[in-house]
Amino acid sequence: MQRRPESNSQYGEQYHGESPLQRLQATFLPLLTKKEAAEFYSVTERTLDRWLRDGVLPADAKVVIGGTVRFRSEVLLNSIAEK
Repeated sequence: MQRRPESNSQYGEQYHGESPLQRLQATFLPLLTKKEAAEFYSVTERTLDRWLRDGVLPADAKVVIGGTVRFRSEVLLNSIAEK
């Protein structure tokens, strides 16, 4: 079995036992489903739709990927911080 190099010479970073996926997840907050976003705010999915329509939530919070609706958690967190 080959050992993973101690550092990634291309980027000059240390691994410190983290996988590249773990580093990405720590850097970028995940996309949430509509249900997860509704649970985050303790509201219904219908209320999320209303908030988007009425401008309570920023339009860029919602992302449609292949017909599937997702919400950017970073934008949701920022919208709370601004209010």
